[in-house]
Amino acid sequence: MLSVLKGIKPLLSCIAWQAILVIAVVASPAKRIDPAGISGALVLAGRGADAAVDRFNELAGGSKMQVVILCLDDGKFTTQLAARIVQRSREEELPAPSVMVTKKDPDAVISALDTATGVWLLAHDSAAIRGGMELSGMQASVSAVLERGGVVGGHGAGCPAFADDVLALLPGSAISVEGGSGDGVFRLDKVLRARPFLVGYEIDETAALVVHGRRVTVVGKGEAVISLAPAGERKLRRIKLKGRDAVADLTALRFAALARSRDPFPAAKPPSPRLAAGTLMIIGGGGMPRGIISQFVEQAGGDNASIVVLPTAMPDPVPVKSSIADSFRRAGAGKVTVLTGRRLEQVESEEYLEVLREATGIWFGGGRQWRFADAYLDTRAQKLMHEMLARGGVIMGSSAGASIQADYLARANPLGNRDIIAEGYERGLGFIKGVAIDQHFAERKRFKDMSLLVTRYPQLLGIGIDEGTALIVEGEVGRVSGKGSVHFYDRRKPLIKGSSDYESVHDGGRYQLVRRRILAPGKN
Repeated sequence: MLSVLKGIKPLLSCIAWQAILVIAVVASPAKRIDPAGISGALVLAGRGADAAVDRFNELAGGSKMQVVILCLDDGKFTTQLAARIVQRSREEELPAPSVMVTKKDPDAVISALDTATGVWLLAHDSAAIRGGMELSGMQASVSAVLERGGVVGGHGAGCPAFADDVLALLPGSAISVEGGSGDGVFRLDKVLRARPFLVGYEIDETAALVVHGRRVTVVGKGEAVISLAPAGERKLRRIKLKGRDAVADLTALRFAALARSRDPFPAAKPPSPRLAAGTLMIIGGGGMPRGIISQFVEQAGGDNASIVVLPTAMPDPVPVKSSIADSFRRAGAGKVTVLTGRRLEQVESEEYLEVLREATGIWFGGGRQWRFADAYLDTRAQKLMHEMLARGGVIMGSSAGASIQADYLARANPLGNRDIIAEGYERGLGFIKGVAIDQHFAERKRFKDMSLLVTRYPQLLGIGIDEGTALIVEGEVGRVSGKGSVHFYDRRKPLIKGSSDYESVHDGGRYQLVRRRILAPGKN
């Protein structure tokens, strides 16, 4: 087959394209999303653009790549496209891909896939890909390429086959390839209205969508449009990716879509911010208030304490040694256990769960709060944390470990910490209901950010905590300790022109969280 293709002159520029759409038929949304995204990478090209082939080859290993081109039919378009991919690889002085027609020798195809670092799936439409992949063992072999970190690519009419109802290589997706008619994205809207837990991807004919792990980018001259369905008060959202600097996060997109299939969040009338039992120590980062470590250890039980340290918010590799754990030991804690894992199989392991069952105190460290959400949301570990608090335990955290304690998770965009509202990452661990917590507040001038959040969600009590400052919550009251202040935003109160839209409480002051007012000394 390869020898035949060598003499074929690419004629892709004269191929007439039609907008092609797959309607993903999925029974129900995913129960839990793997935050790591996909294994390996996908390249979904609107047409045979060189930029798509170049990015594919790079992901496949460059000079060490072993690429297989699977022709799932033997039509003119498929053979021309395969020829262009081979030609482009040779122009870049890279190893020539092996071109194989799947229906001729499926056993040979599977054997070739066993060592491949990349595979192209080519056909004139997604139905041909579906039929070709039904050959015994082939789909499992393609999935194995991804699982070992390889790349799988598709072109034009074949790209919709990567969605959930066919190969499910791009999970939680509905995919359309636009050929210039301009209506593909609007037909995707119909799919998303029926299945709002999917993410829609519309790929322009001059662009290629690249998904690597959880990172979503675009190469080529065109753009990709990502759509999230309207649900409740949330309107249809479109994200346009164009150019090398444009990026989206696959996990955040899938979380956002899944949230639309659940009850609206935050609730229009969230539960009041009161603790039935236990204590929260919520620190704004940048240093610890004087004496708070000893206070934490004492409330956790002193020499009878069993404290769990969670450095989960740190980037990989998570440090094995923990200075905060040493501080707790020096303060007299009887037992301190550091849990560095954050993959589901670790978090849900009996070893980890047993540590949490015995815990009397939990420390949430700094870093990025979205990593806490990835690790613990909707797990048995989260349930055990709540149970520890309910039996009188104490939870303390700083910076990211402050924000994660709230019902609403502020500033959790995986792509950066500038956005206080990050769709897909709005759920915290919920130890205190009805609030949103931000940190490094005055130092990083985050006052307007919290104003934006509570304007959008006036049902929430906004709390901003300065560095070196703690809000210690018991029952319905929060007490401030440290060198800075805690700032409370209550949109139930009328805004007065020329006045601040928040109230600040300093060291030793107290705030009634349910009634939303500063307490005078000696008052409840």
